[in-house]
Amino acid sequence: GALDREIQVNVDMYKAQAANVSMRDIENAIRFENMTISGGTVPMDGLRRSISVKGEFKTVDEIANIAVMSTEGASIYLRDIAEVKDSFREQESFARLNGKNVITLNVVKRAGENLIEASDKIKTIVEELQANNFPKDVKITLTGDQSNQTRVTLHDLINTIIIGFILVTLLLMFFMGATNAIFVALSVPLSIFLAFLLMPALGFTMNMIVLFSLLLALGIVVDDAIVVIENTHRIFNNGKVDIVTAAKTATGEVFLPVLSGTLTTLAPFIPLAFWQGVIGEFMFYLPITLIITLTASLLVAYIINPVFAVSFMKKEDDDVAVEKTKTIKRLRLTGIICAAVALISYLAGNFGMGNFTVFVYLIIVMHNLWLVKVIKKFQTGAWPAFIRWYKKVLAYSLERPWKMLFGTIFLFILTIALLVIRAPGTRFFPEADPNFIYVYLTLPVGTDQVYTDSVTKVLETRINNLVGESNPIISSIISNVTIGVTDPAENDQASYPNRSKISLAFVEYGKRNGISTRDYLNKIRQELKDIPGAEITVDQEKGGPPTGKPINIEITGNDFDELIATSSALKKYLESMEIPGVEELKTDLQNNKPEITFHIDRERANREGISTGQIGSELRTAIFGKEVSKFRDANDEYDIQLRLKKDQRENVDQLRNMKITFRDMNMGGLIRQVPL
Repeated sequence: GALDREIQVNVDMYKAQAANVSMRDIENAIRFENMTISGGTVPMDGLRRSISVKGEFKTVDEIANIAVMSTEGASIYLRDIAEVKDSFREQESFARLNGKNVITLNVVKRAGENLIEASDKIKTIVEELQANNFPKDVKITLTGDQSNQTRVTLHDLINTIIIGFILVTLLLMFFMGATNAIFVALSVPLSIFLAFLLMPALGFTMNMIVLFSLLLALGIVVDDAIVVIENTHRIFNNGKVDIVTAAKTATGEVFLPVLSGTLTTLAPFIPLAFWQGVIGEFMFYLPITLIITLTASLLVAYIINPVFAVSFMKKEDDDVAVEKTKTIKRLRLTGIICAAVALISYLAGNFGMGNFTVFVYLIIVMHNLWLVKVIKKFQTGAWPAFIRWYKKVLAYSLERPWKMLFGTIFLFILTIALLVIRAPGTRFFPEADPNFIYVYLTLPVGTDQVYTDSVTKVLETRINNLVGESNPIISSIISNVTIGVTDPAENDQASYPNRSKISLAFVEYGKRNGISTRDYLNKIRQELKDIPGAEITVDQEKGGPPTGKPINIEITGNDFDELIATSSALKKYLESMEIPGVEELKTDLQNNKPEITFHIDRERANREGISTGQIGSELRTAIFGKEVSKFRDANDEYDIQLRLKKDQRENVDQLRNMKITFRDMNMGGLIRQVPL
């Protein structure tokens, strides 16, 4: 949407022809006047002083007042045959934010870099520029910041891991008691910390797959610690050996079962580490993180957990005595420590750590004053009752082995039959509610960007009427024409005058008040269906690794005309089939680019003394223009663009009658003008 300054020299074709001035004459006049030339150095008063000729233009009027030598040698002012003005290039791209014209700057993260860090640095730079460099009335709005969603998802996943750790600890309390449960639960952070020591060496970052892998391992890493601590507690509670001997004996007894159990858990993930292709690179973090974390849990179970048991494990009777005599004193001391940690965390701005510390202390208080009684009732009432029921079921099953065997086989066959009858749907990567909705408009190749912008405004109006103004769940609606109109997942940054894109950005999921953004996706698709001559695609941001279209049909051959016919026939056939699930059928074949071709009568042109190169050069300069020099000011330099006036360069009939002025040396240097 930005405008680029340029100095335009718009030549009046008829005045230039009347004065026998060609485009080359004007180009040479501007180029050789707008120069700074060094003349060398001259010794003066013991110093060598440099000599230079400075003739660069300072104002646009200087350009208009230069004299142009015609092919005949006559002089004429440039202002008499051309309009010279300080203006802007023809606007090739357009951008709007919520219906208002803006200039957009798309920032694309480099592969492998941290998205959140990049976003934070951009925000810092913008704040510094607004405070120190930009005018006060310039408003900068950050839109489409995908780091917000990444940041929220990352924090949610971290919170899930913390909550999972707390739930694991509470659950273990019911079966192992508070002290043993804490020993086991500590294996979770210790295993993760050990894994963190190795991840930087492997080049792993704290991404979504790594965090998901840690969440997946959360309930697995405690298995080894449960076996070791429970066996240690059982041997030590018998009262026959001391705690050191109990820890050694218990760890030795379960060493092989714990090792074999962990290895069998790791075995299914090992092949995933050798997954090939883009998907393999995407999923590589999952098996490696699990392997590292579960291996670390072995070290924790074999080394660290026995040390904890030796240092802190007490017999059940001792625990009860301590609970009765020192509960209040211990709660006060723990409260002082937790309050200090929480206060320091809040002052440092780490509210997550402060909240976690307060929550842990509340759990400690709840355990000592209430939960310990609930656990006691569970261990003496509900759990023994469940064991008695299980013994009866087990005894019944052992007395009737054939019934259990045939029942298991029947259940297996029934499961397979149900799977065949109602086969679950297959999807490569699940799609959640969109955080961004993209509307892609494609018009026929060769469409002018101004017309594309006008069609885009129609789409904007329909979308705004659909979603409503000041919609609380929509943070921004941005429209781009020509530039920034491709899929963000693609690396295509080219310009397409016949394309545009409208981006709807939604607020964070927690601020949507339960409204599903997928409904907007379907409604927008229905609303934009009836635009004649336009291909419109409504899509959401891609999740997971980059992939192509679900179904691609490729047609290859040597005859281009046959390819065009076959492609069109196949597209019509597929559309007539109306296959369920097929949406927005498209072809990438472009065979309708509008073109005006000038066919040169080579024999006649050569007889006139004109080459194809001369004709092409004159037409290109007249229509597209030619940068003949640079205009410099204190801040920057700008192109001086030479071409015909707008009404003449956009009129094909006038271009066909354009005369090529040249000196015919075959006729004694006679000046000739030959119409195209």
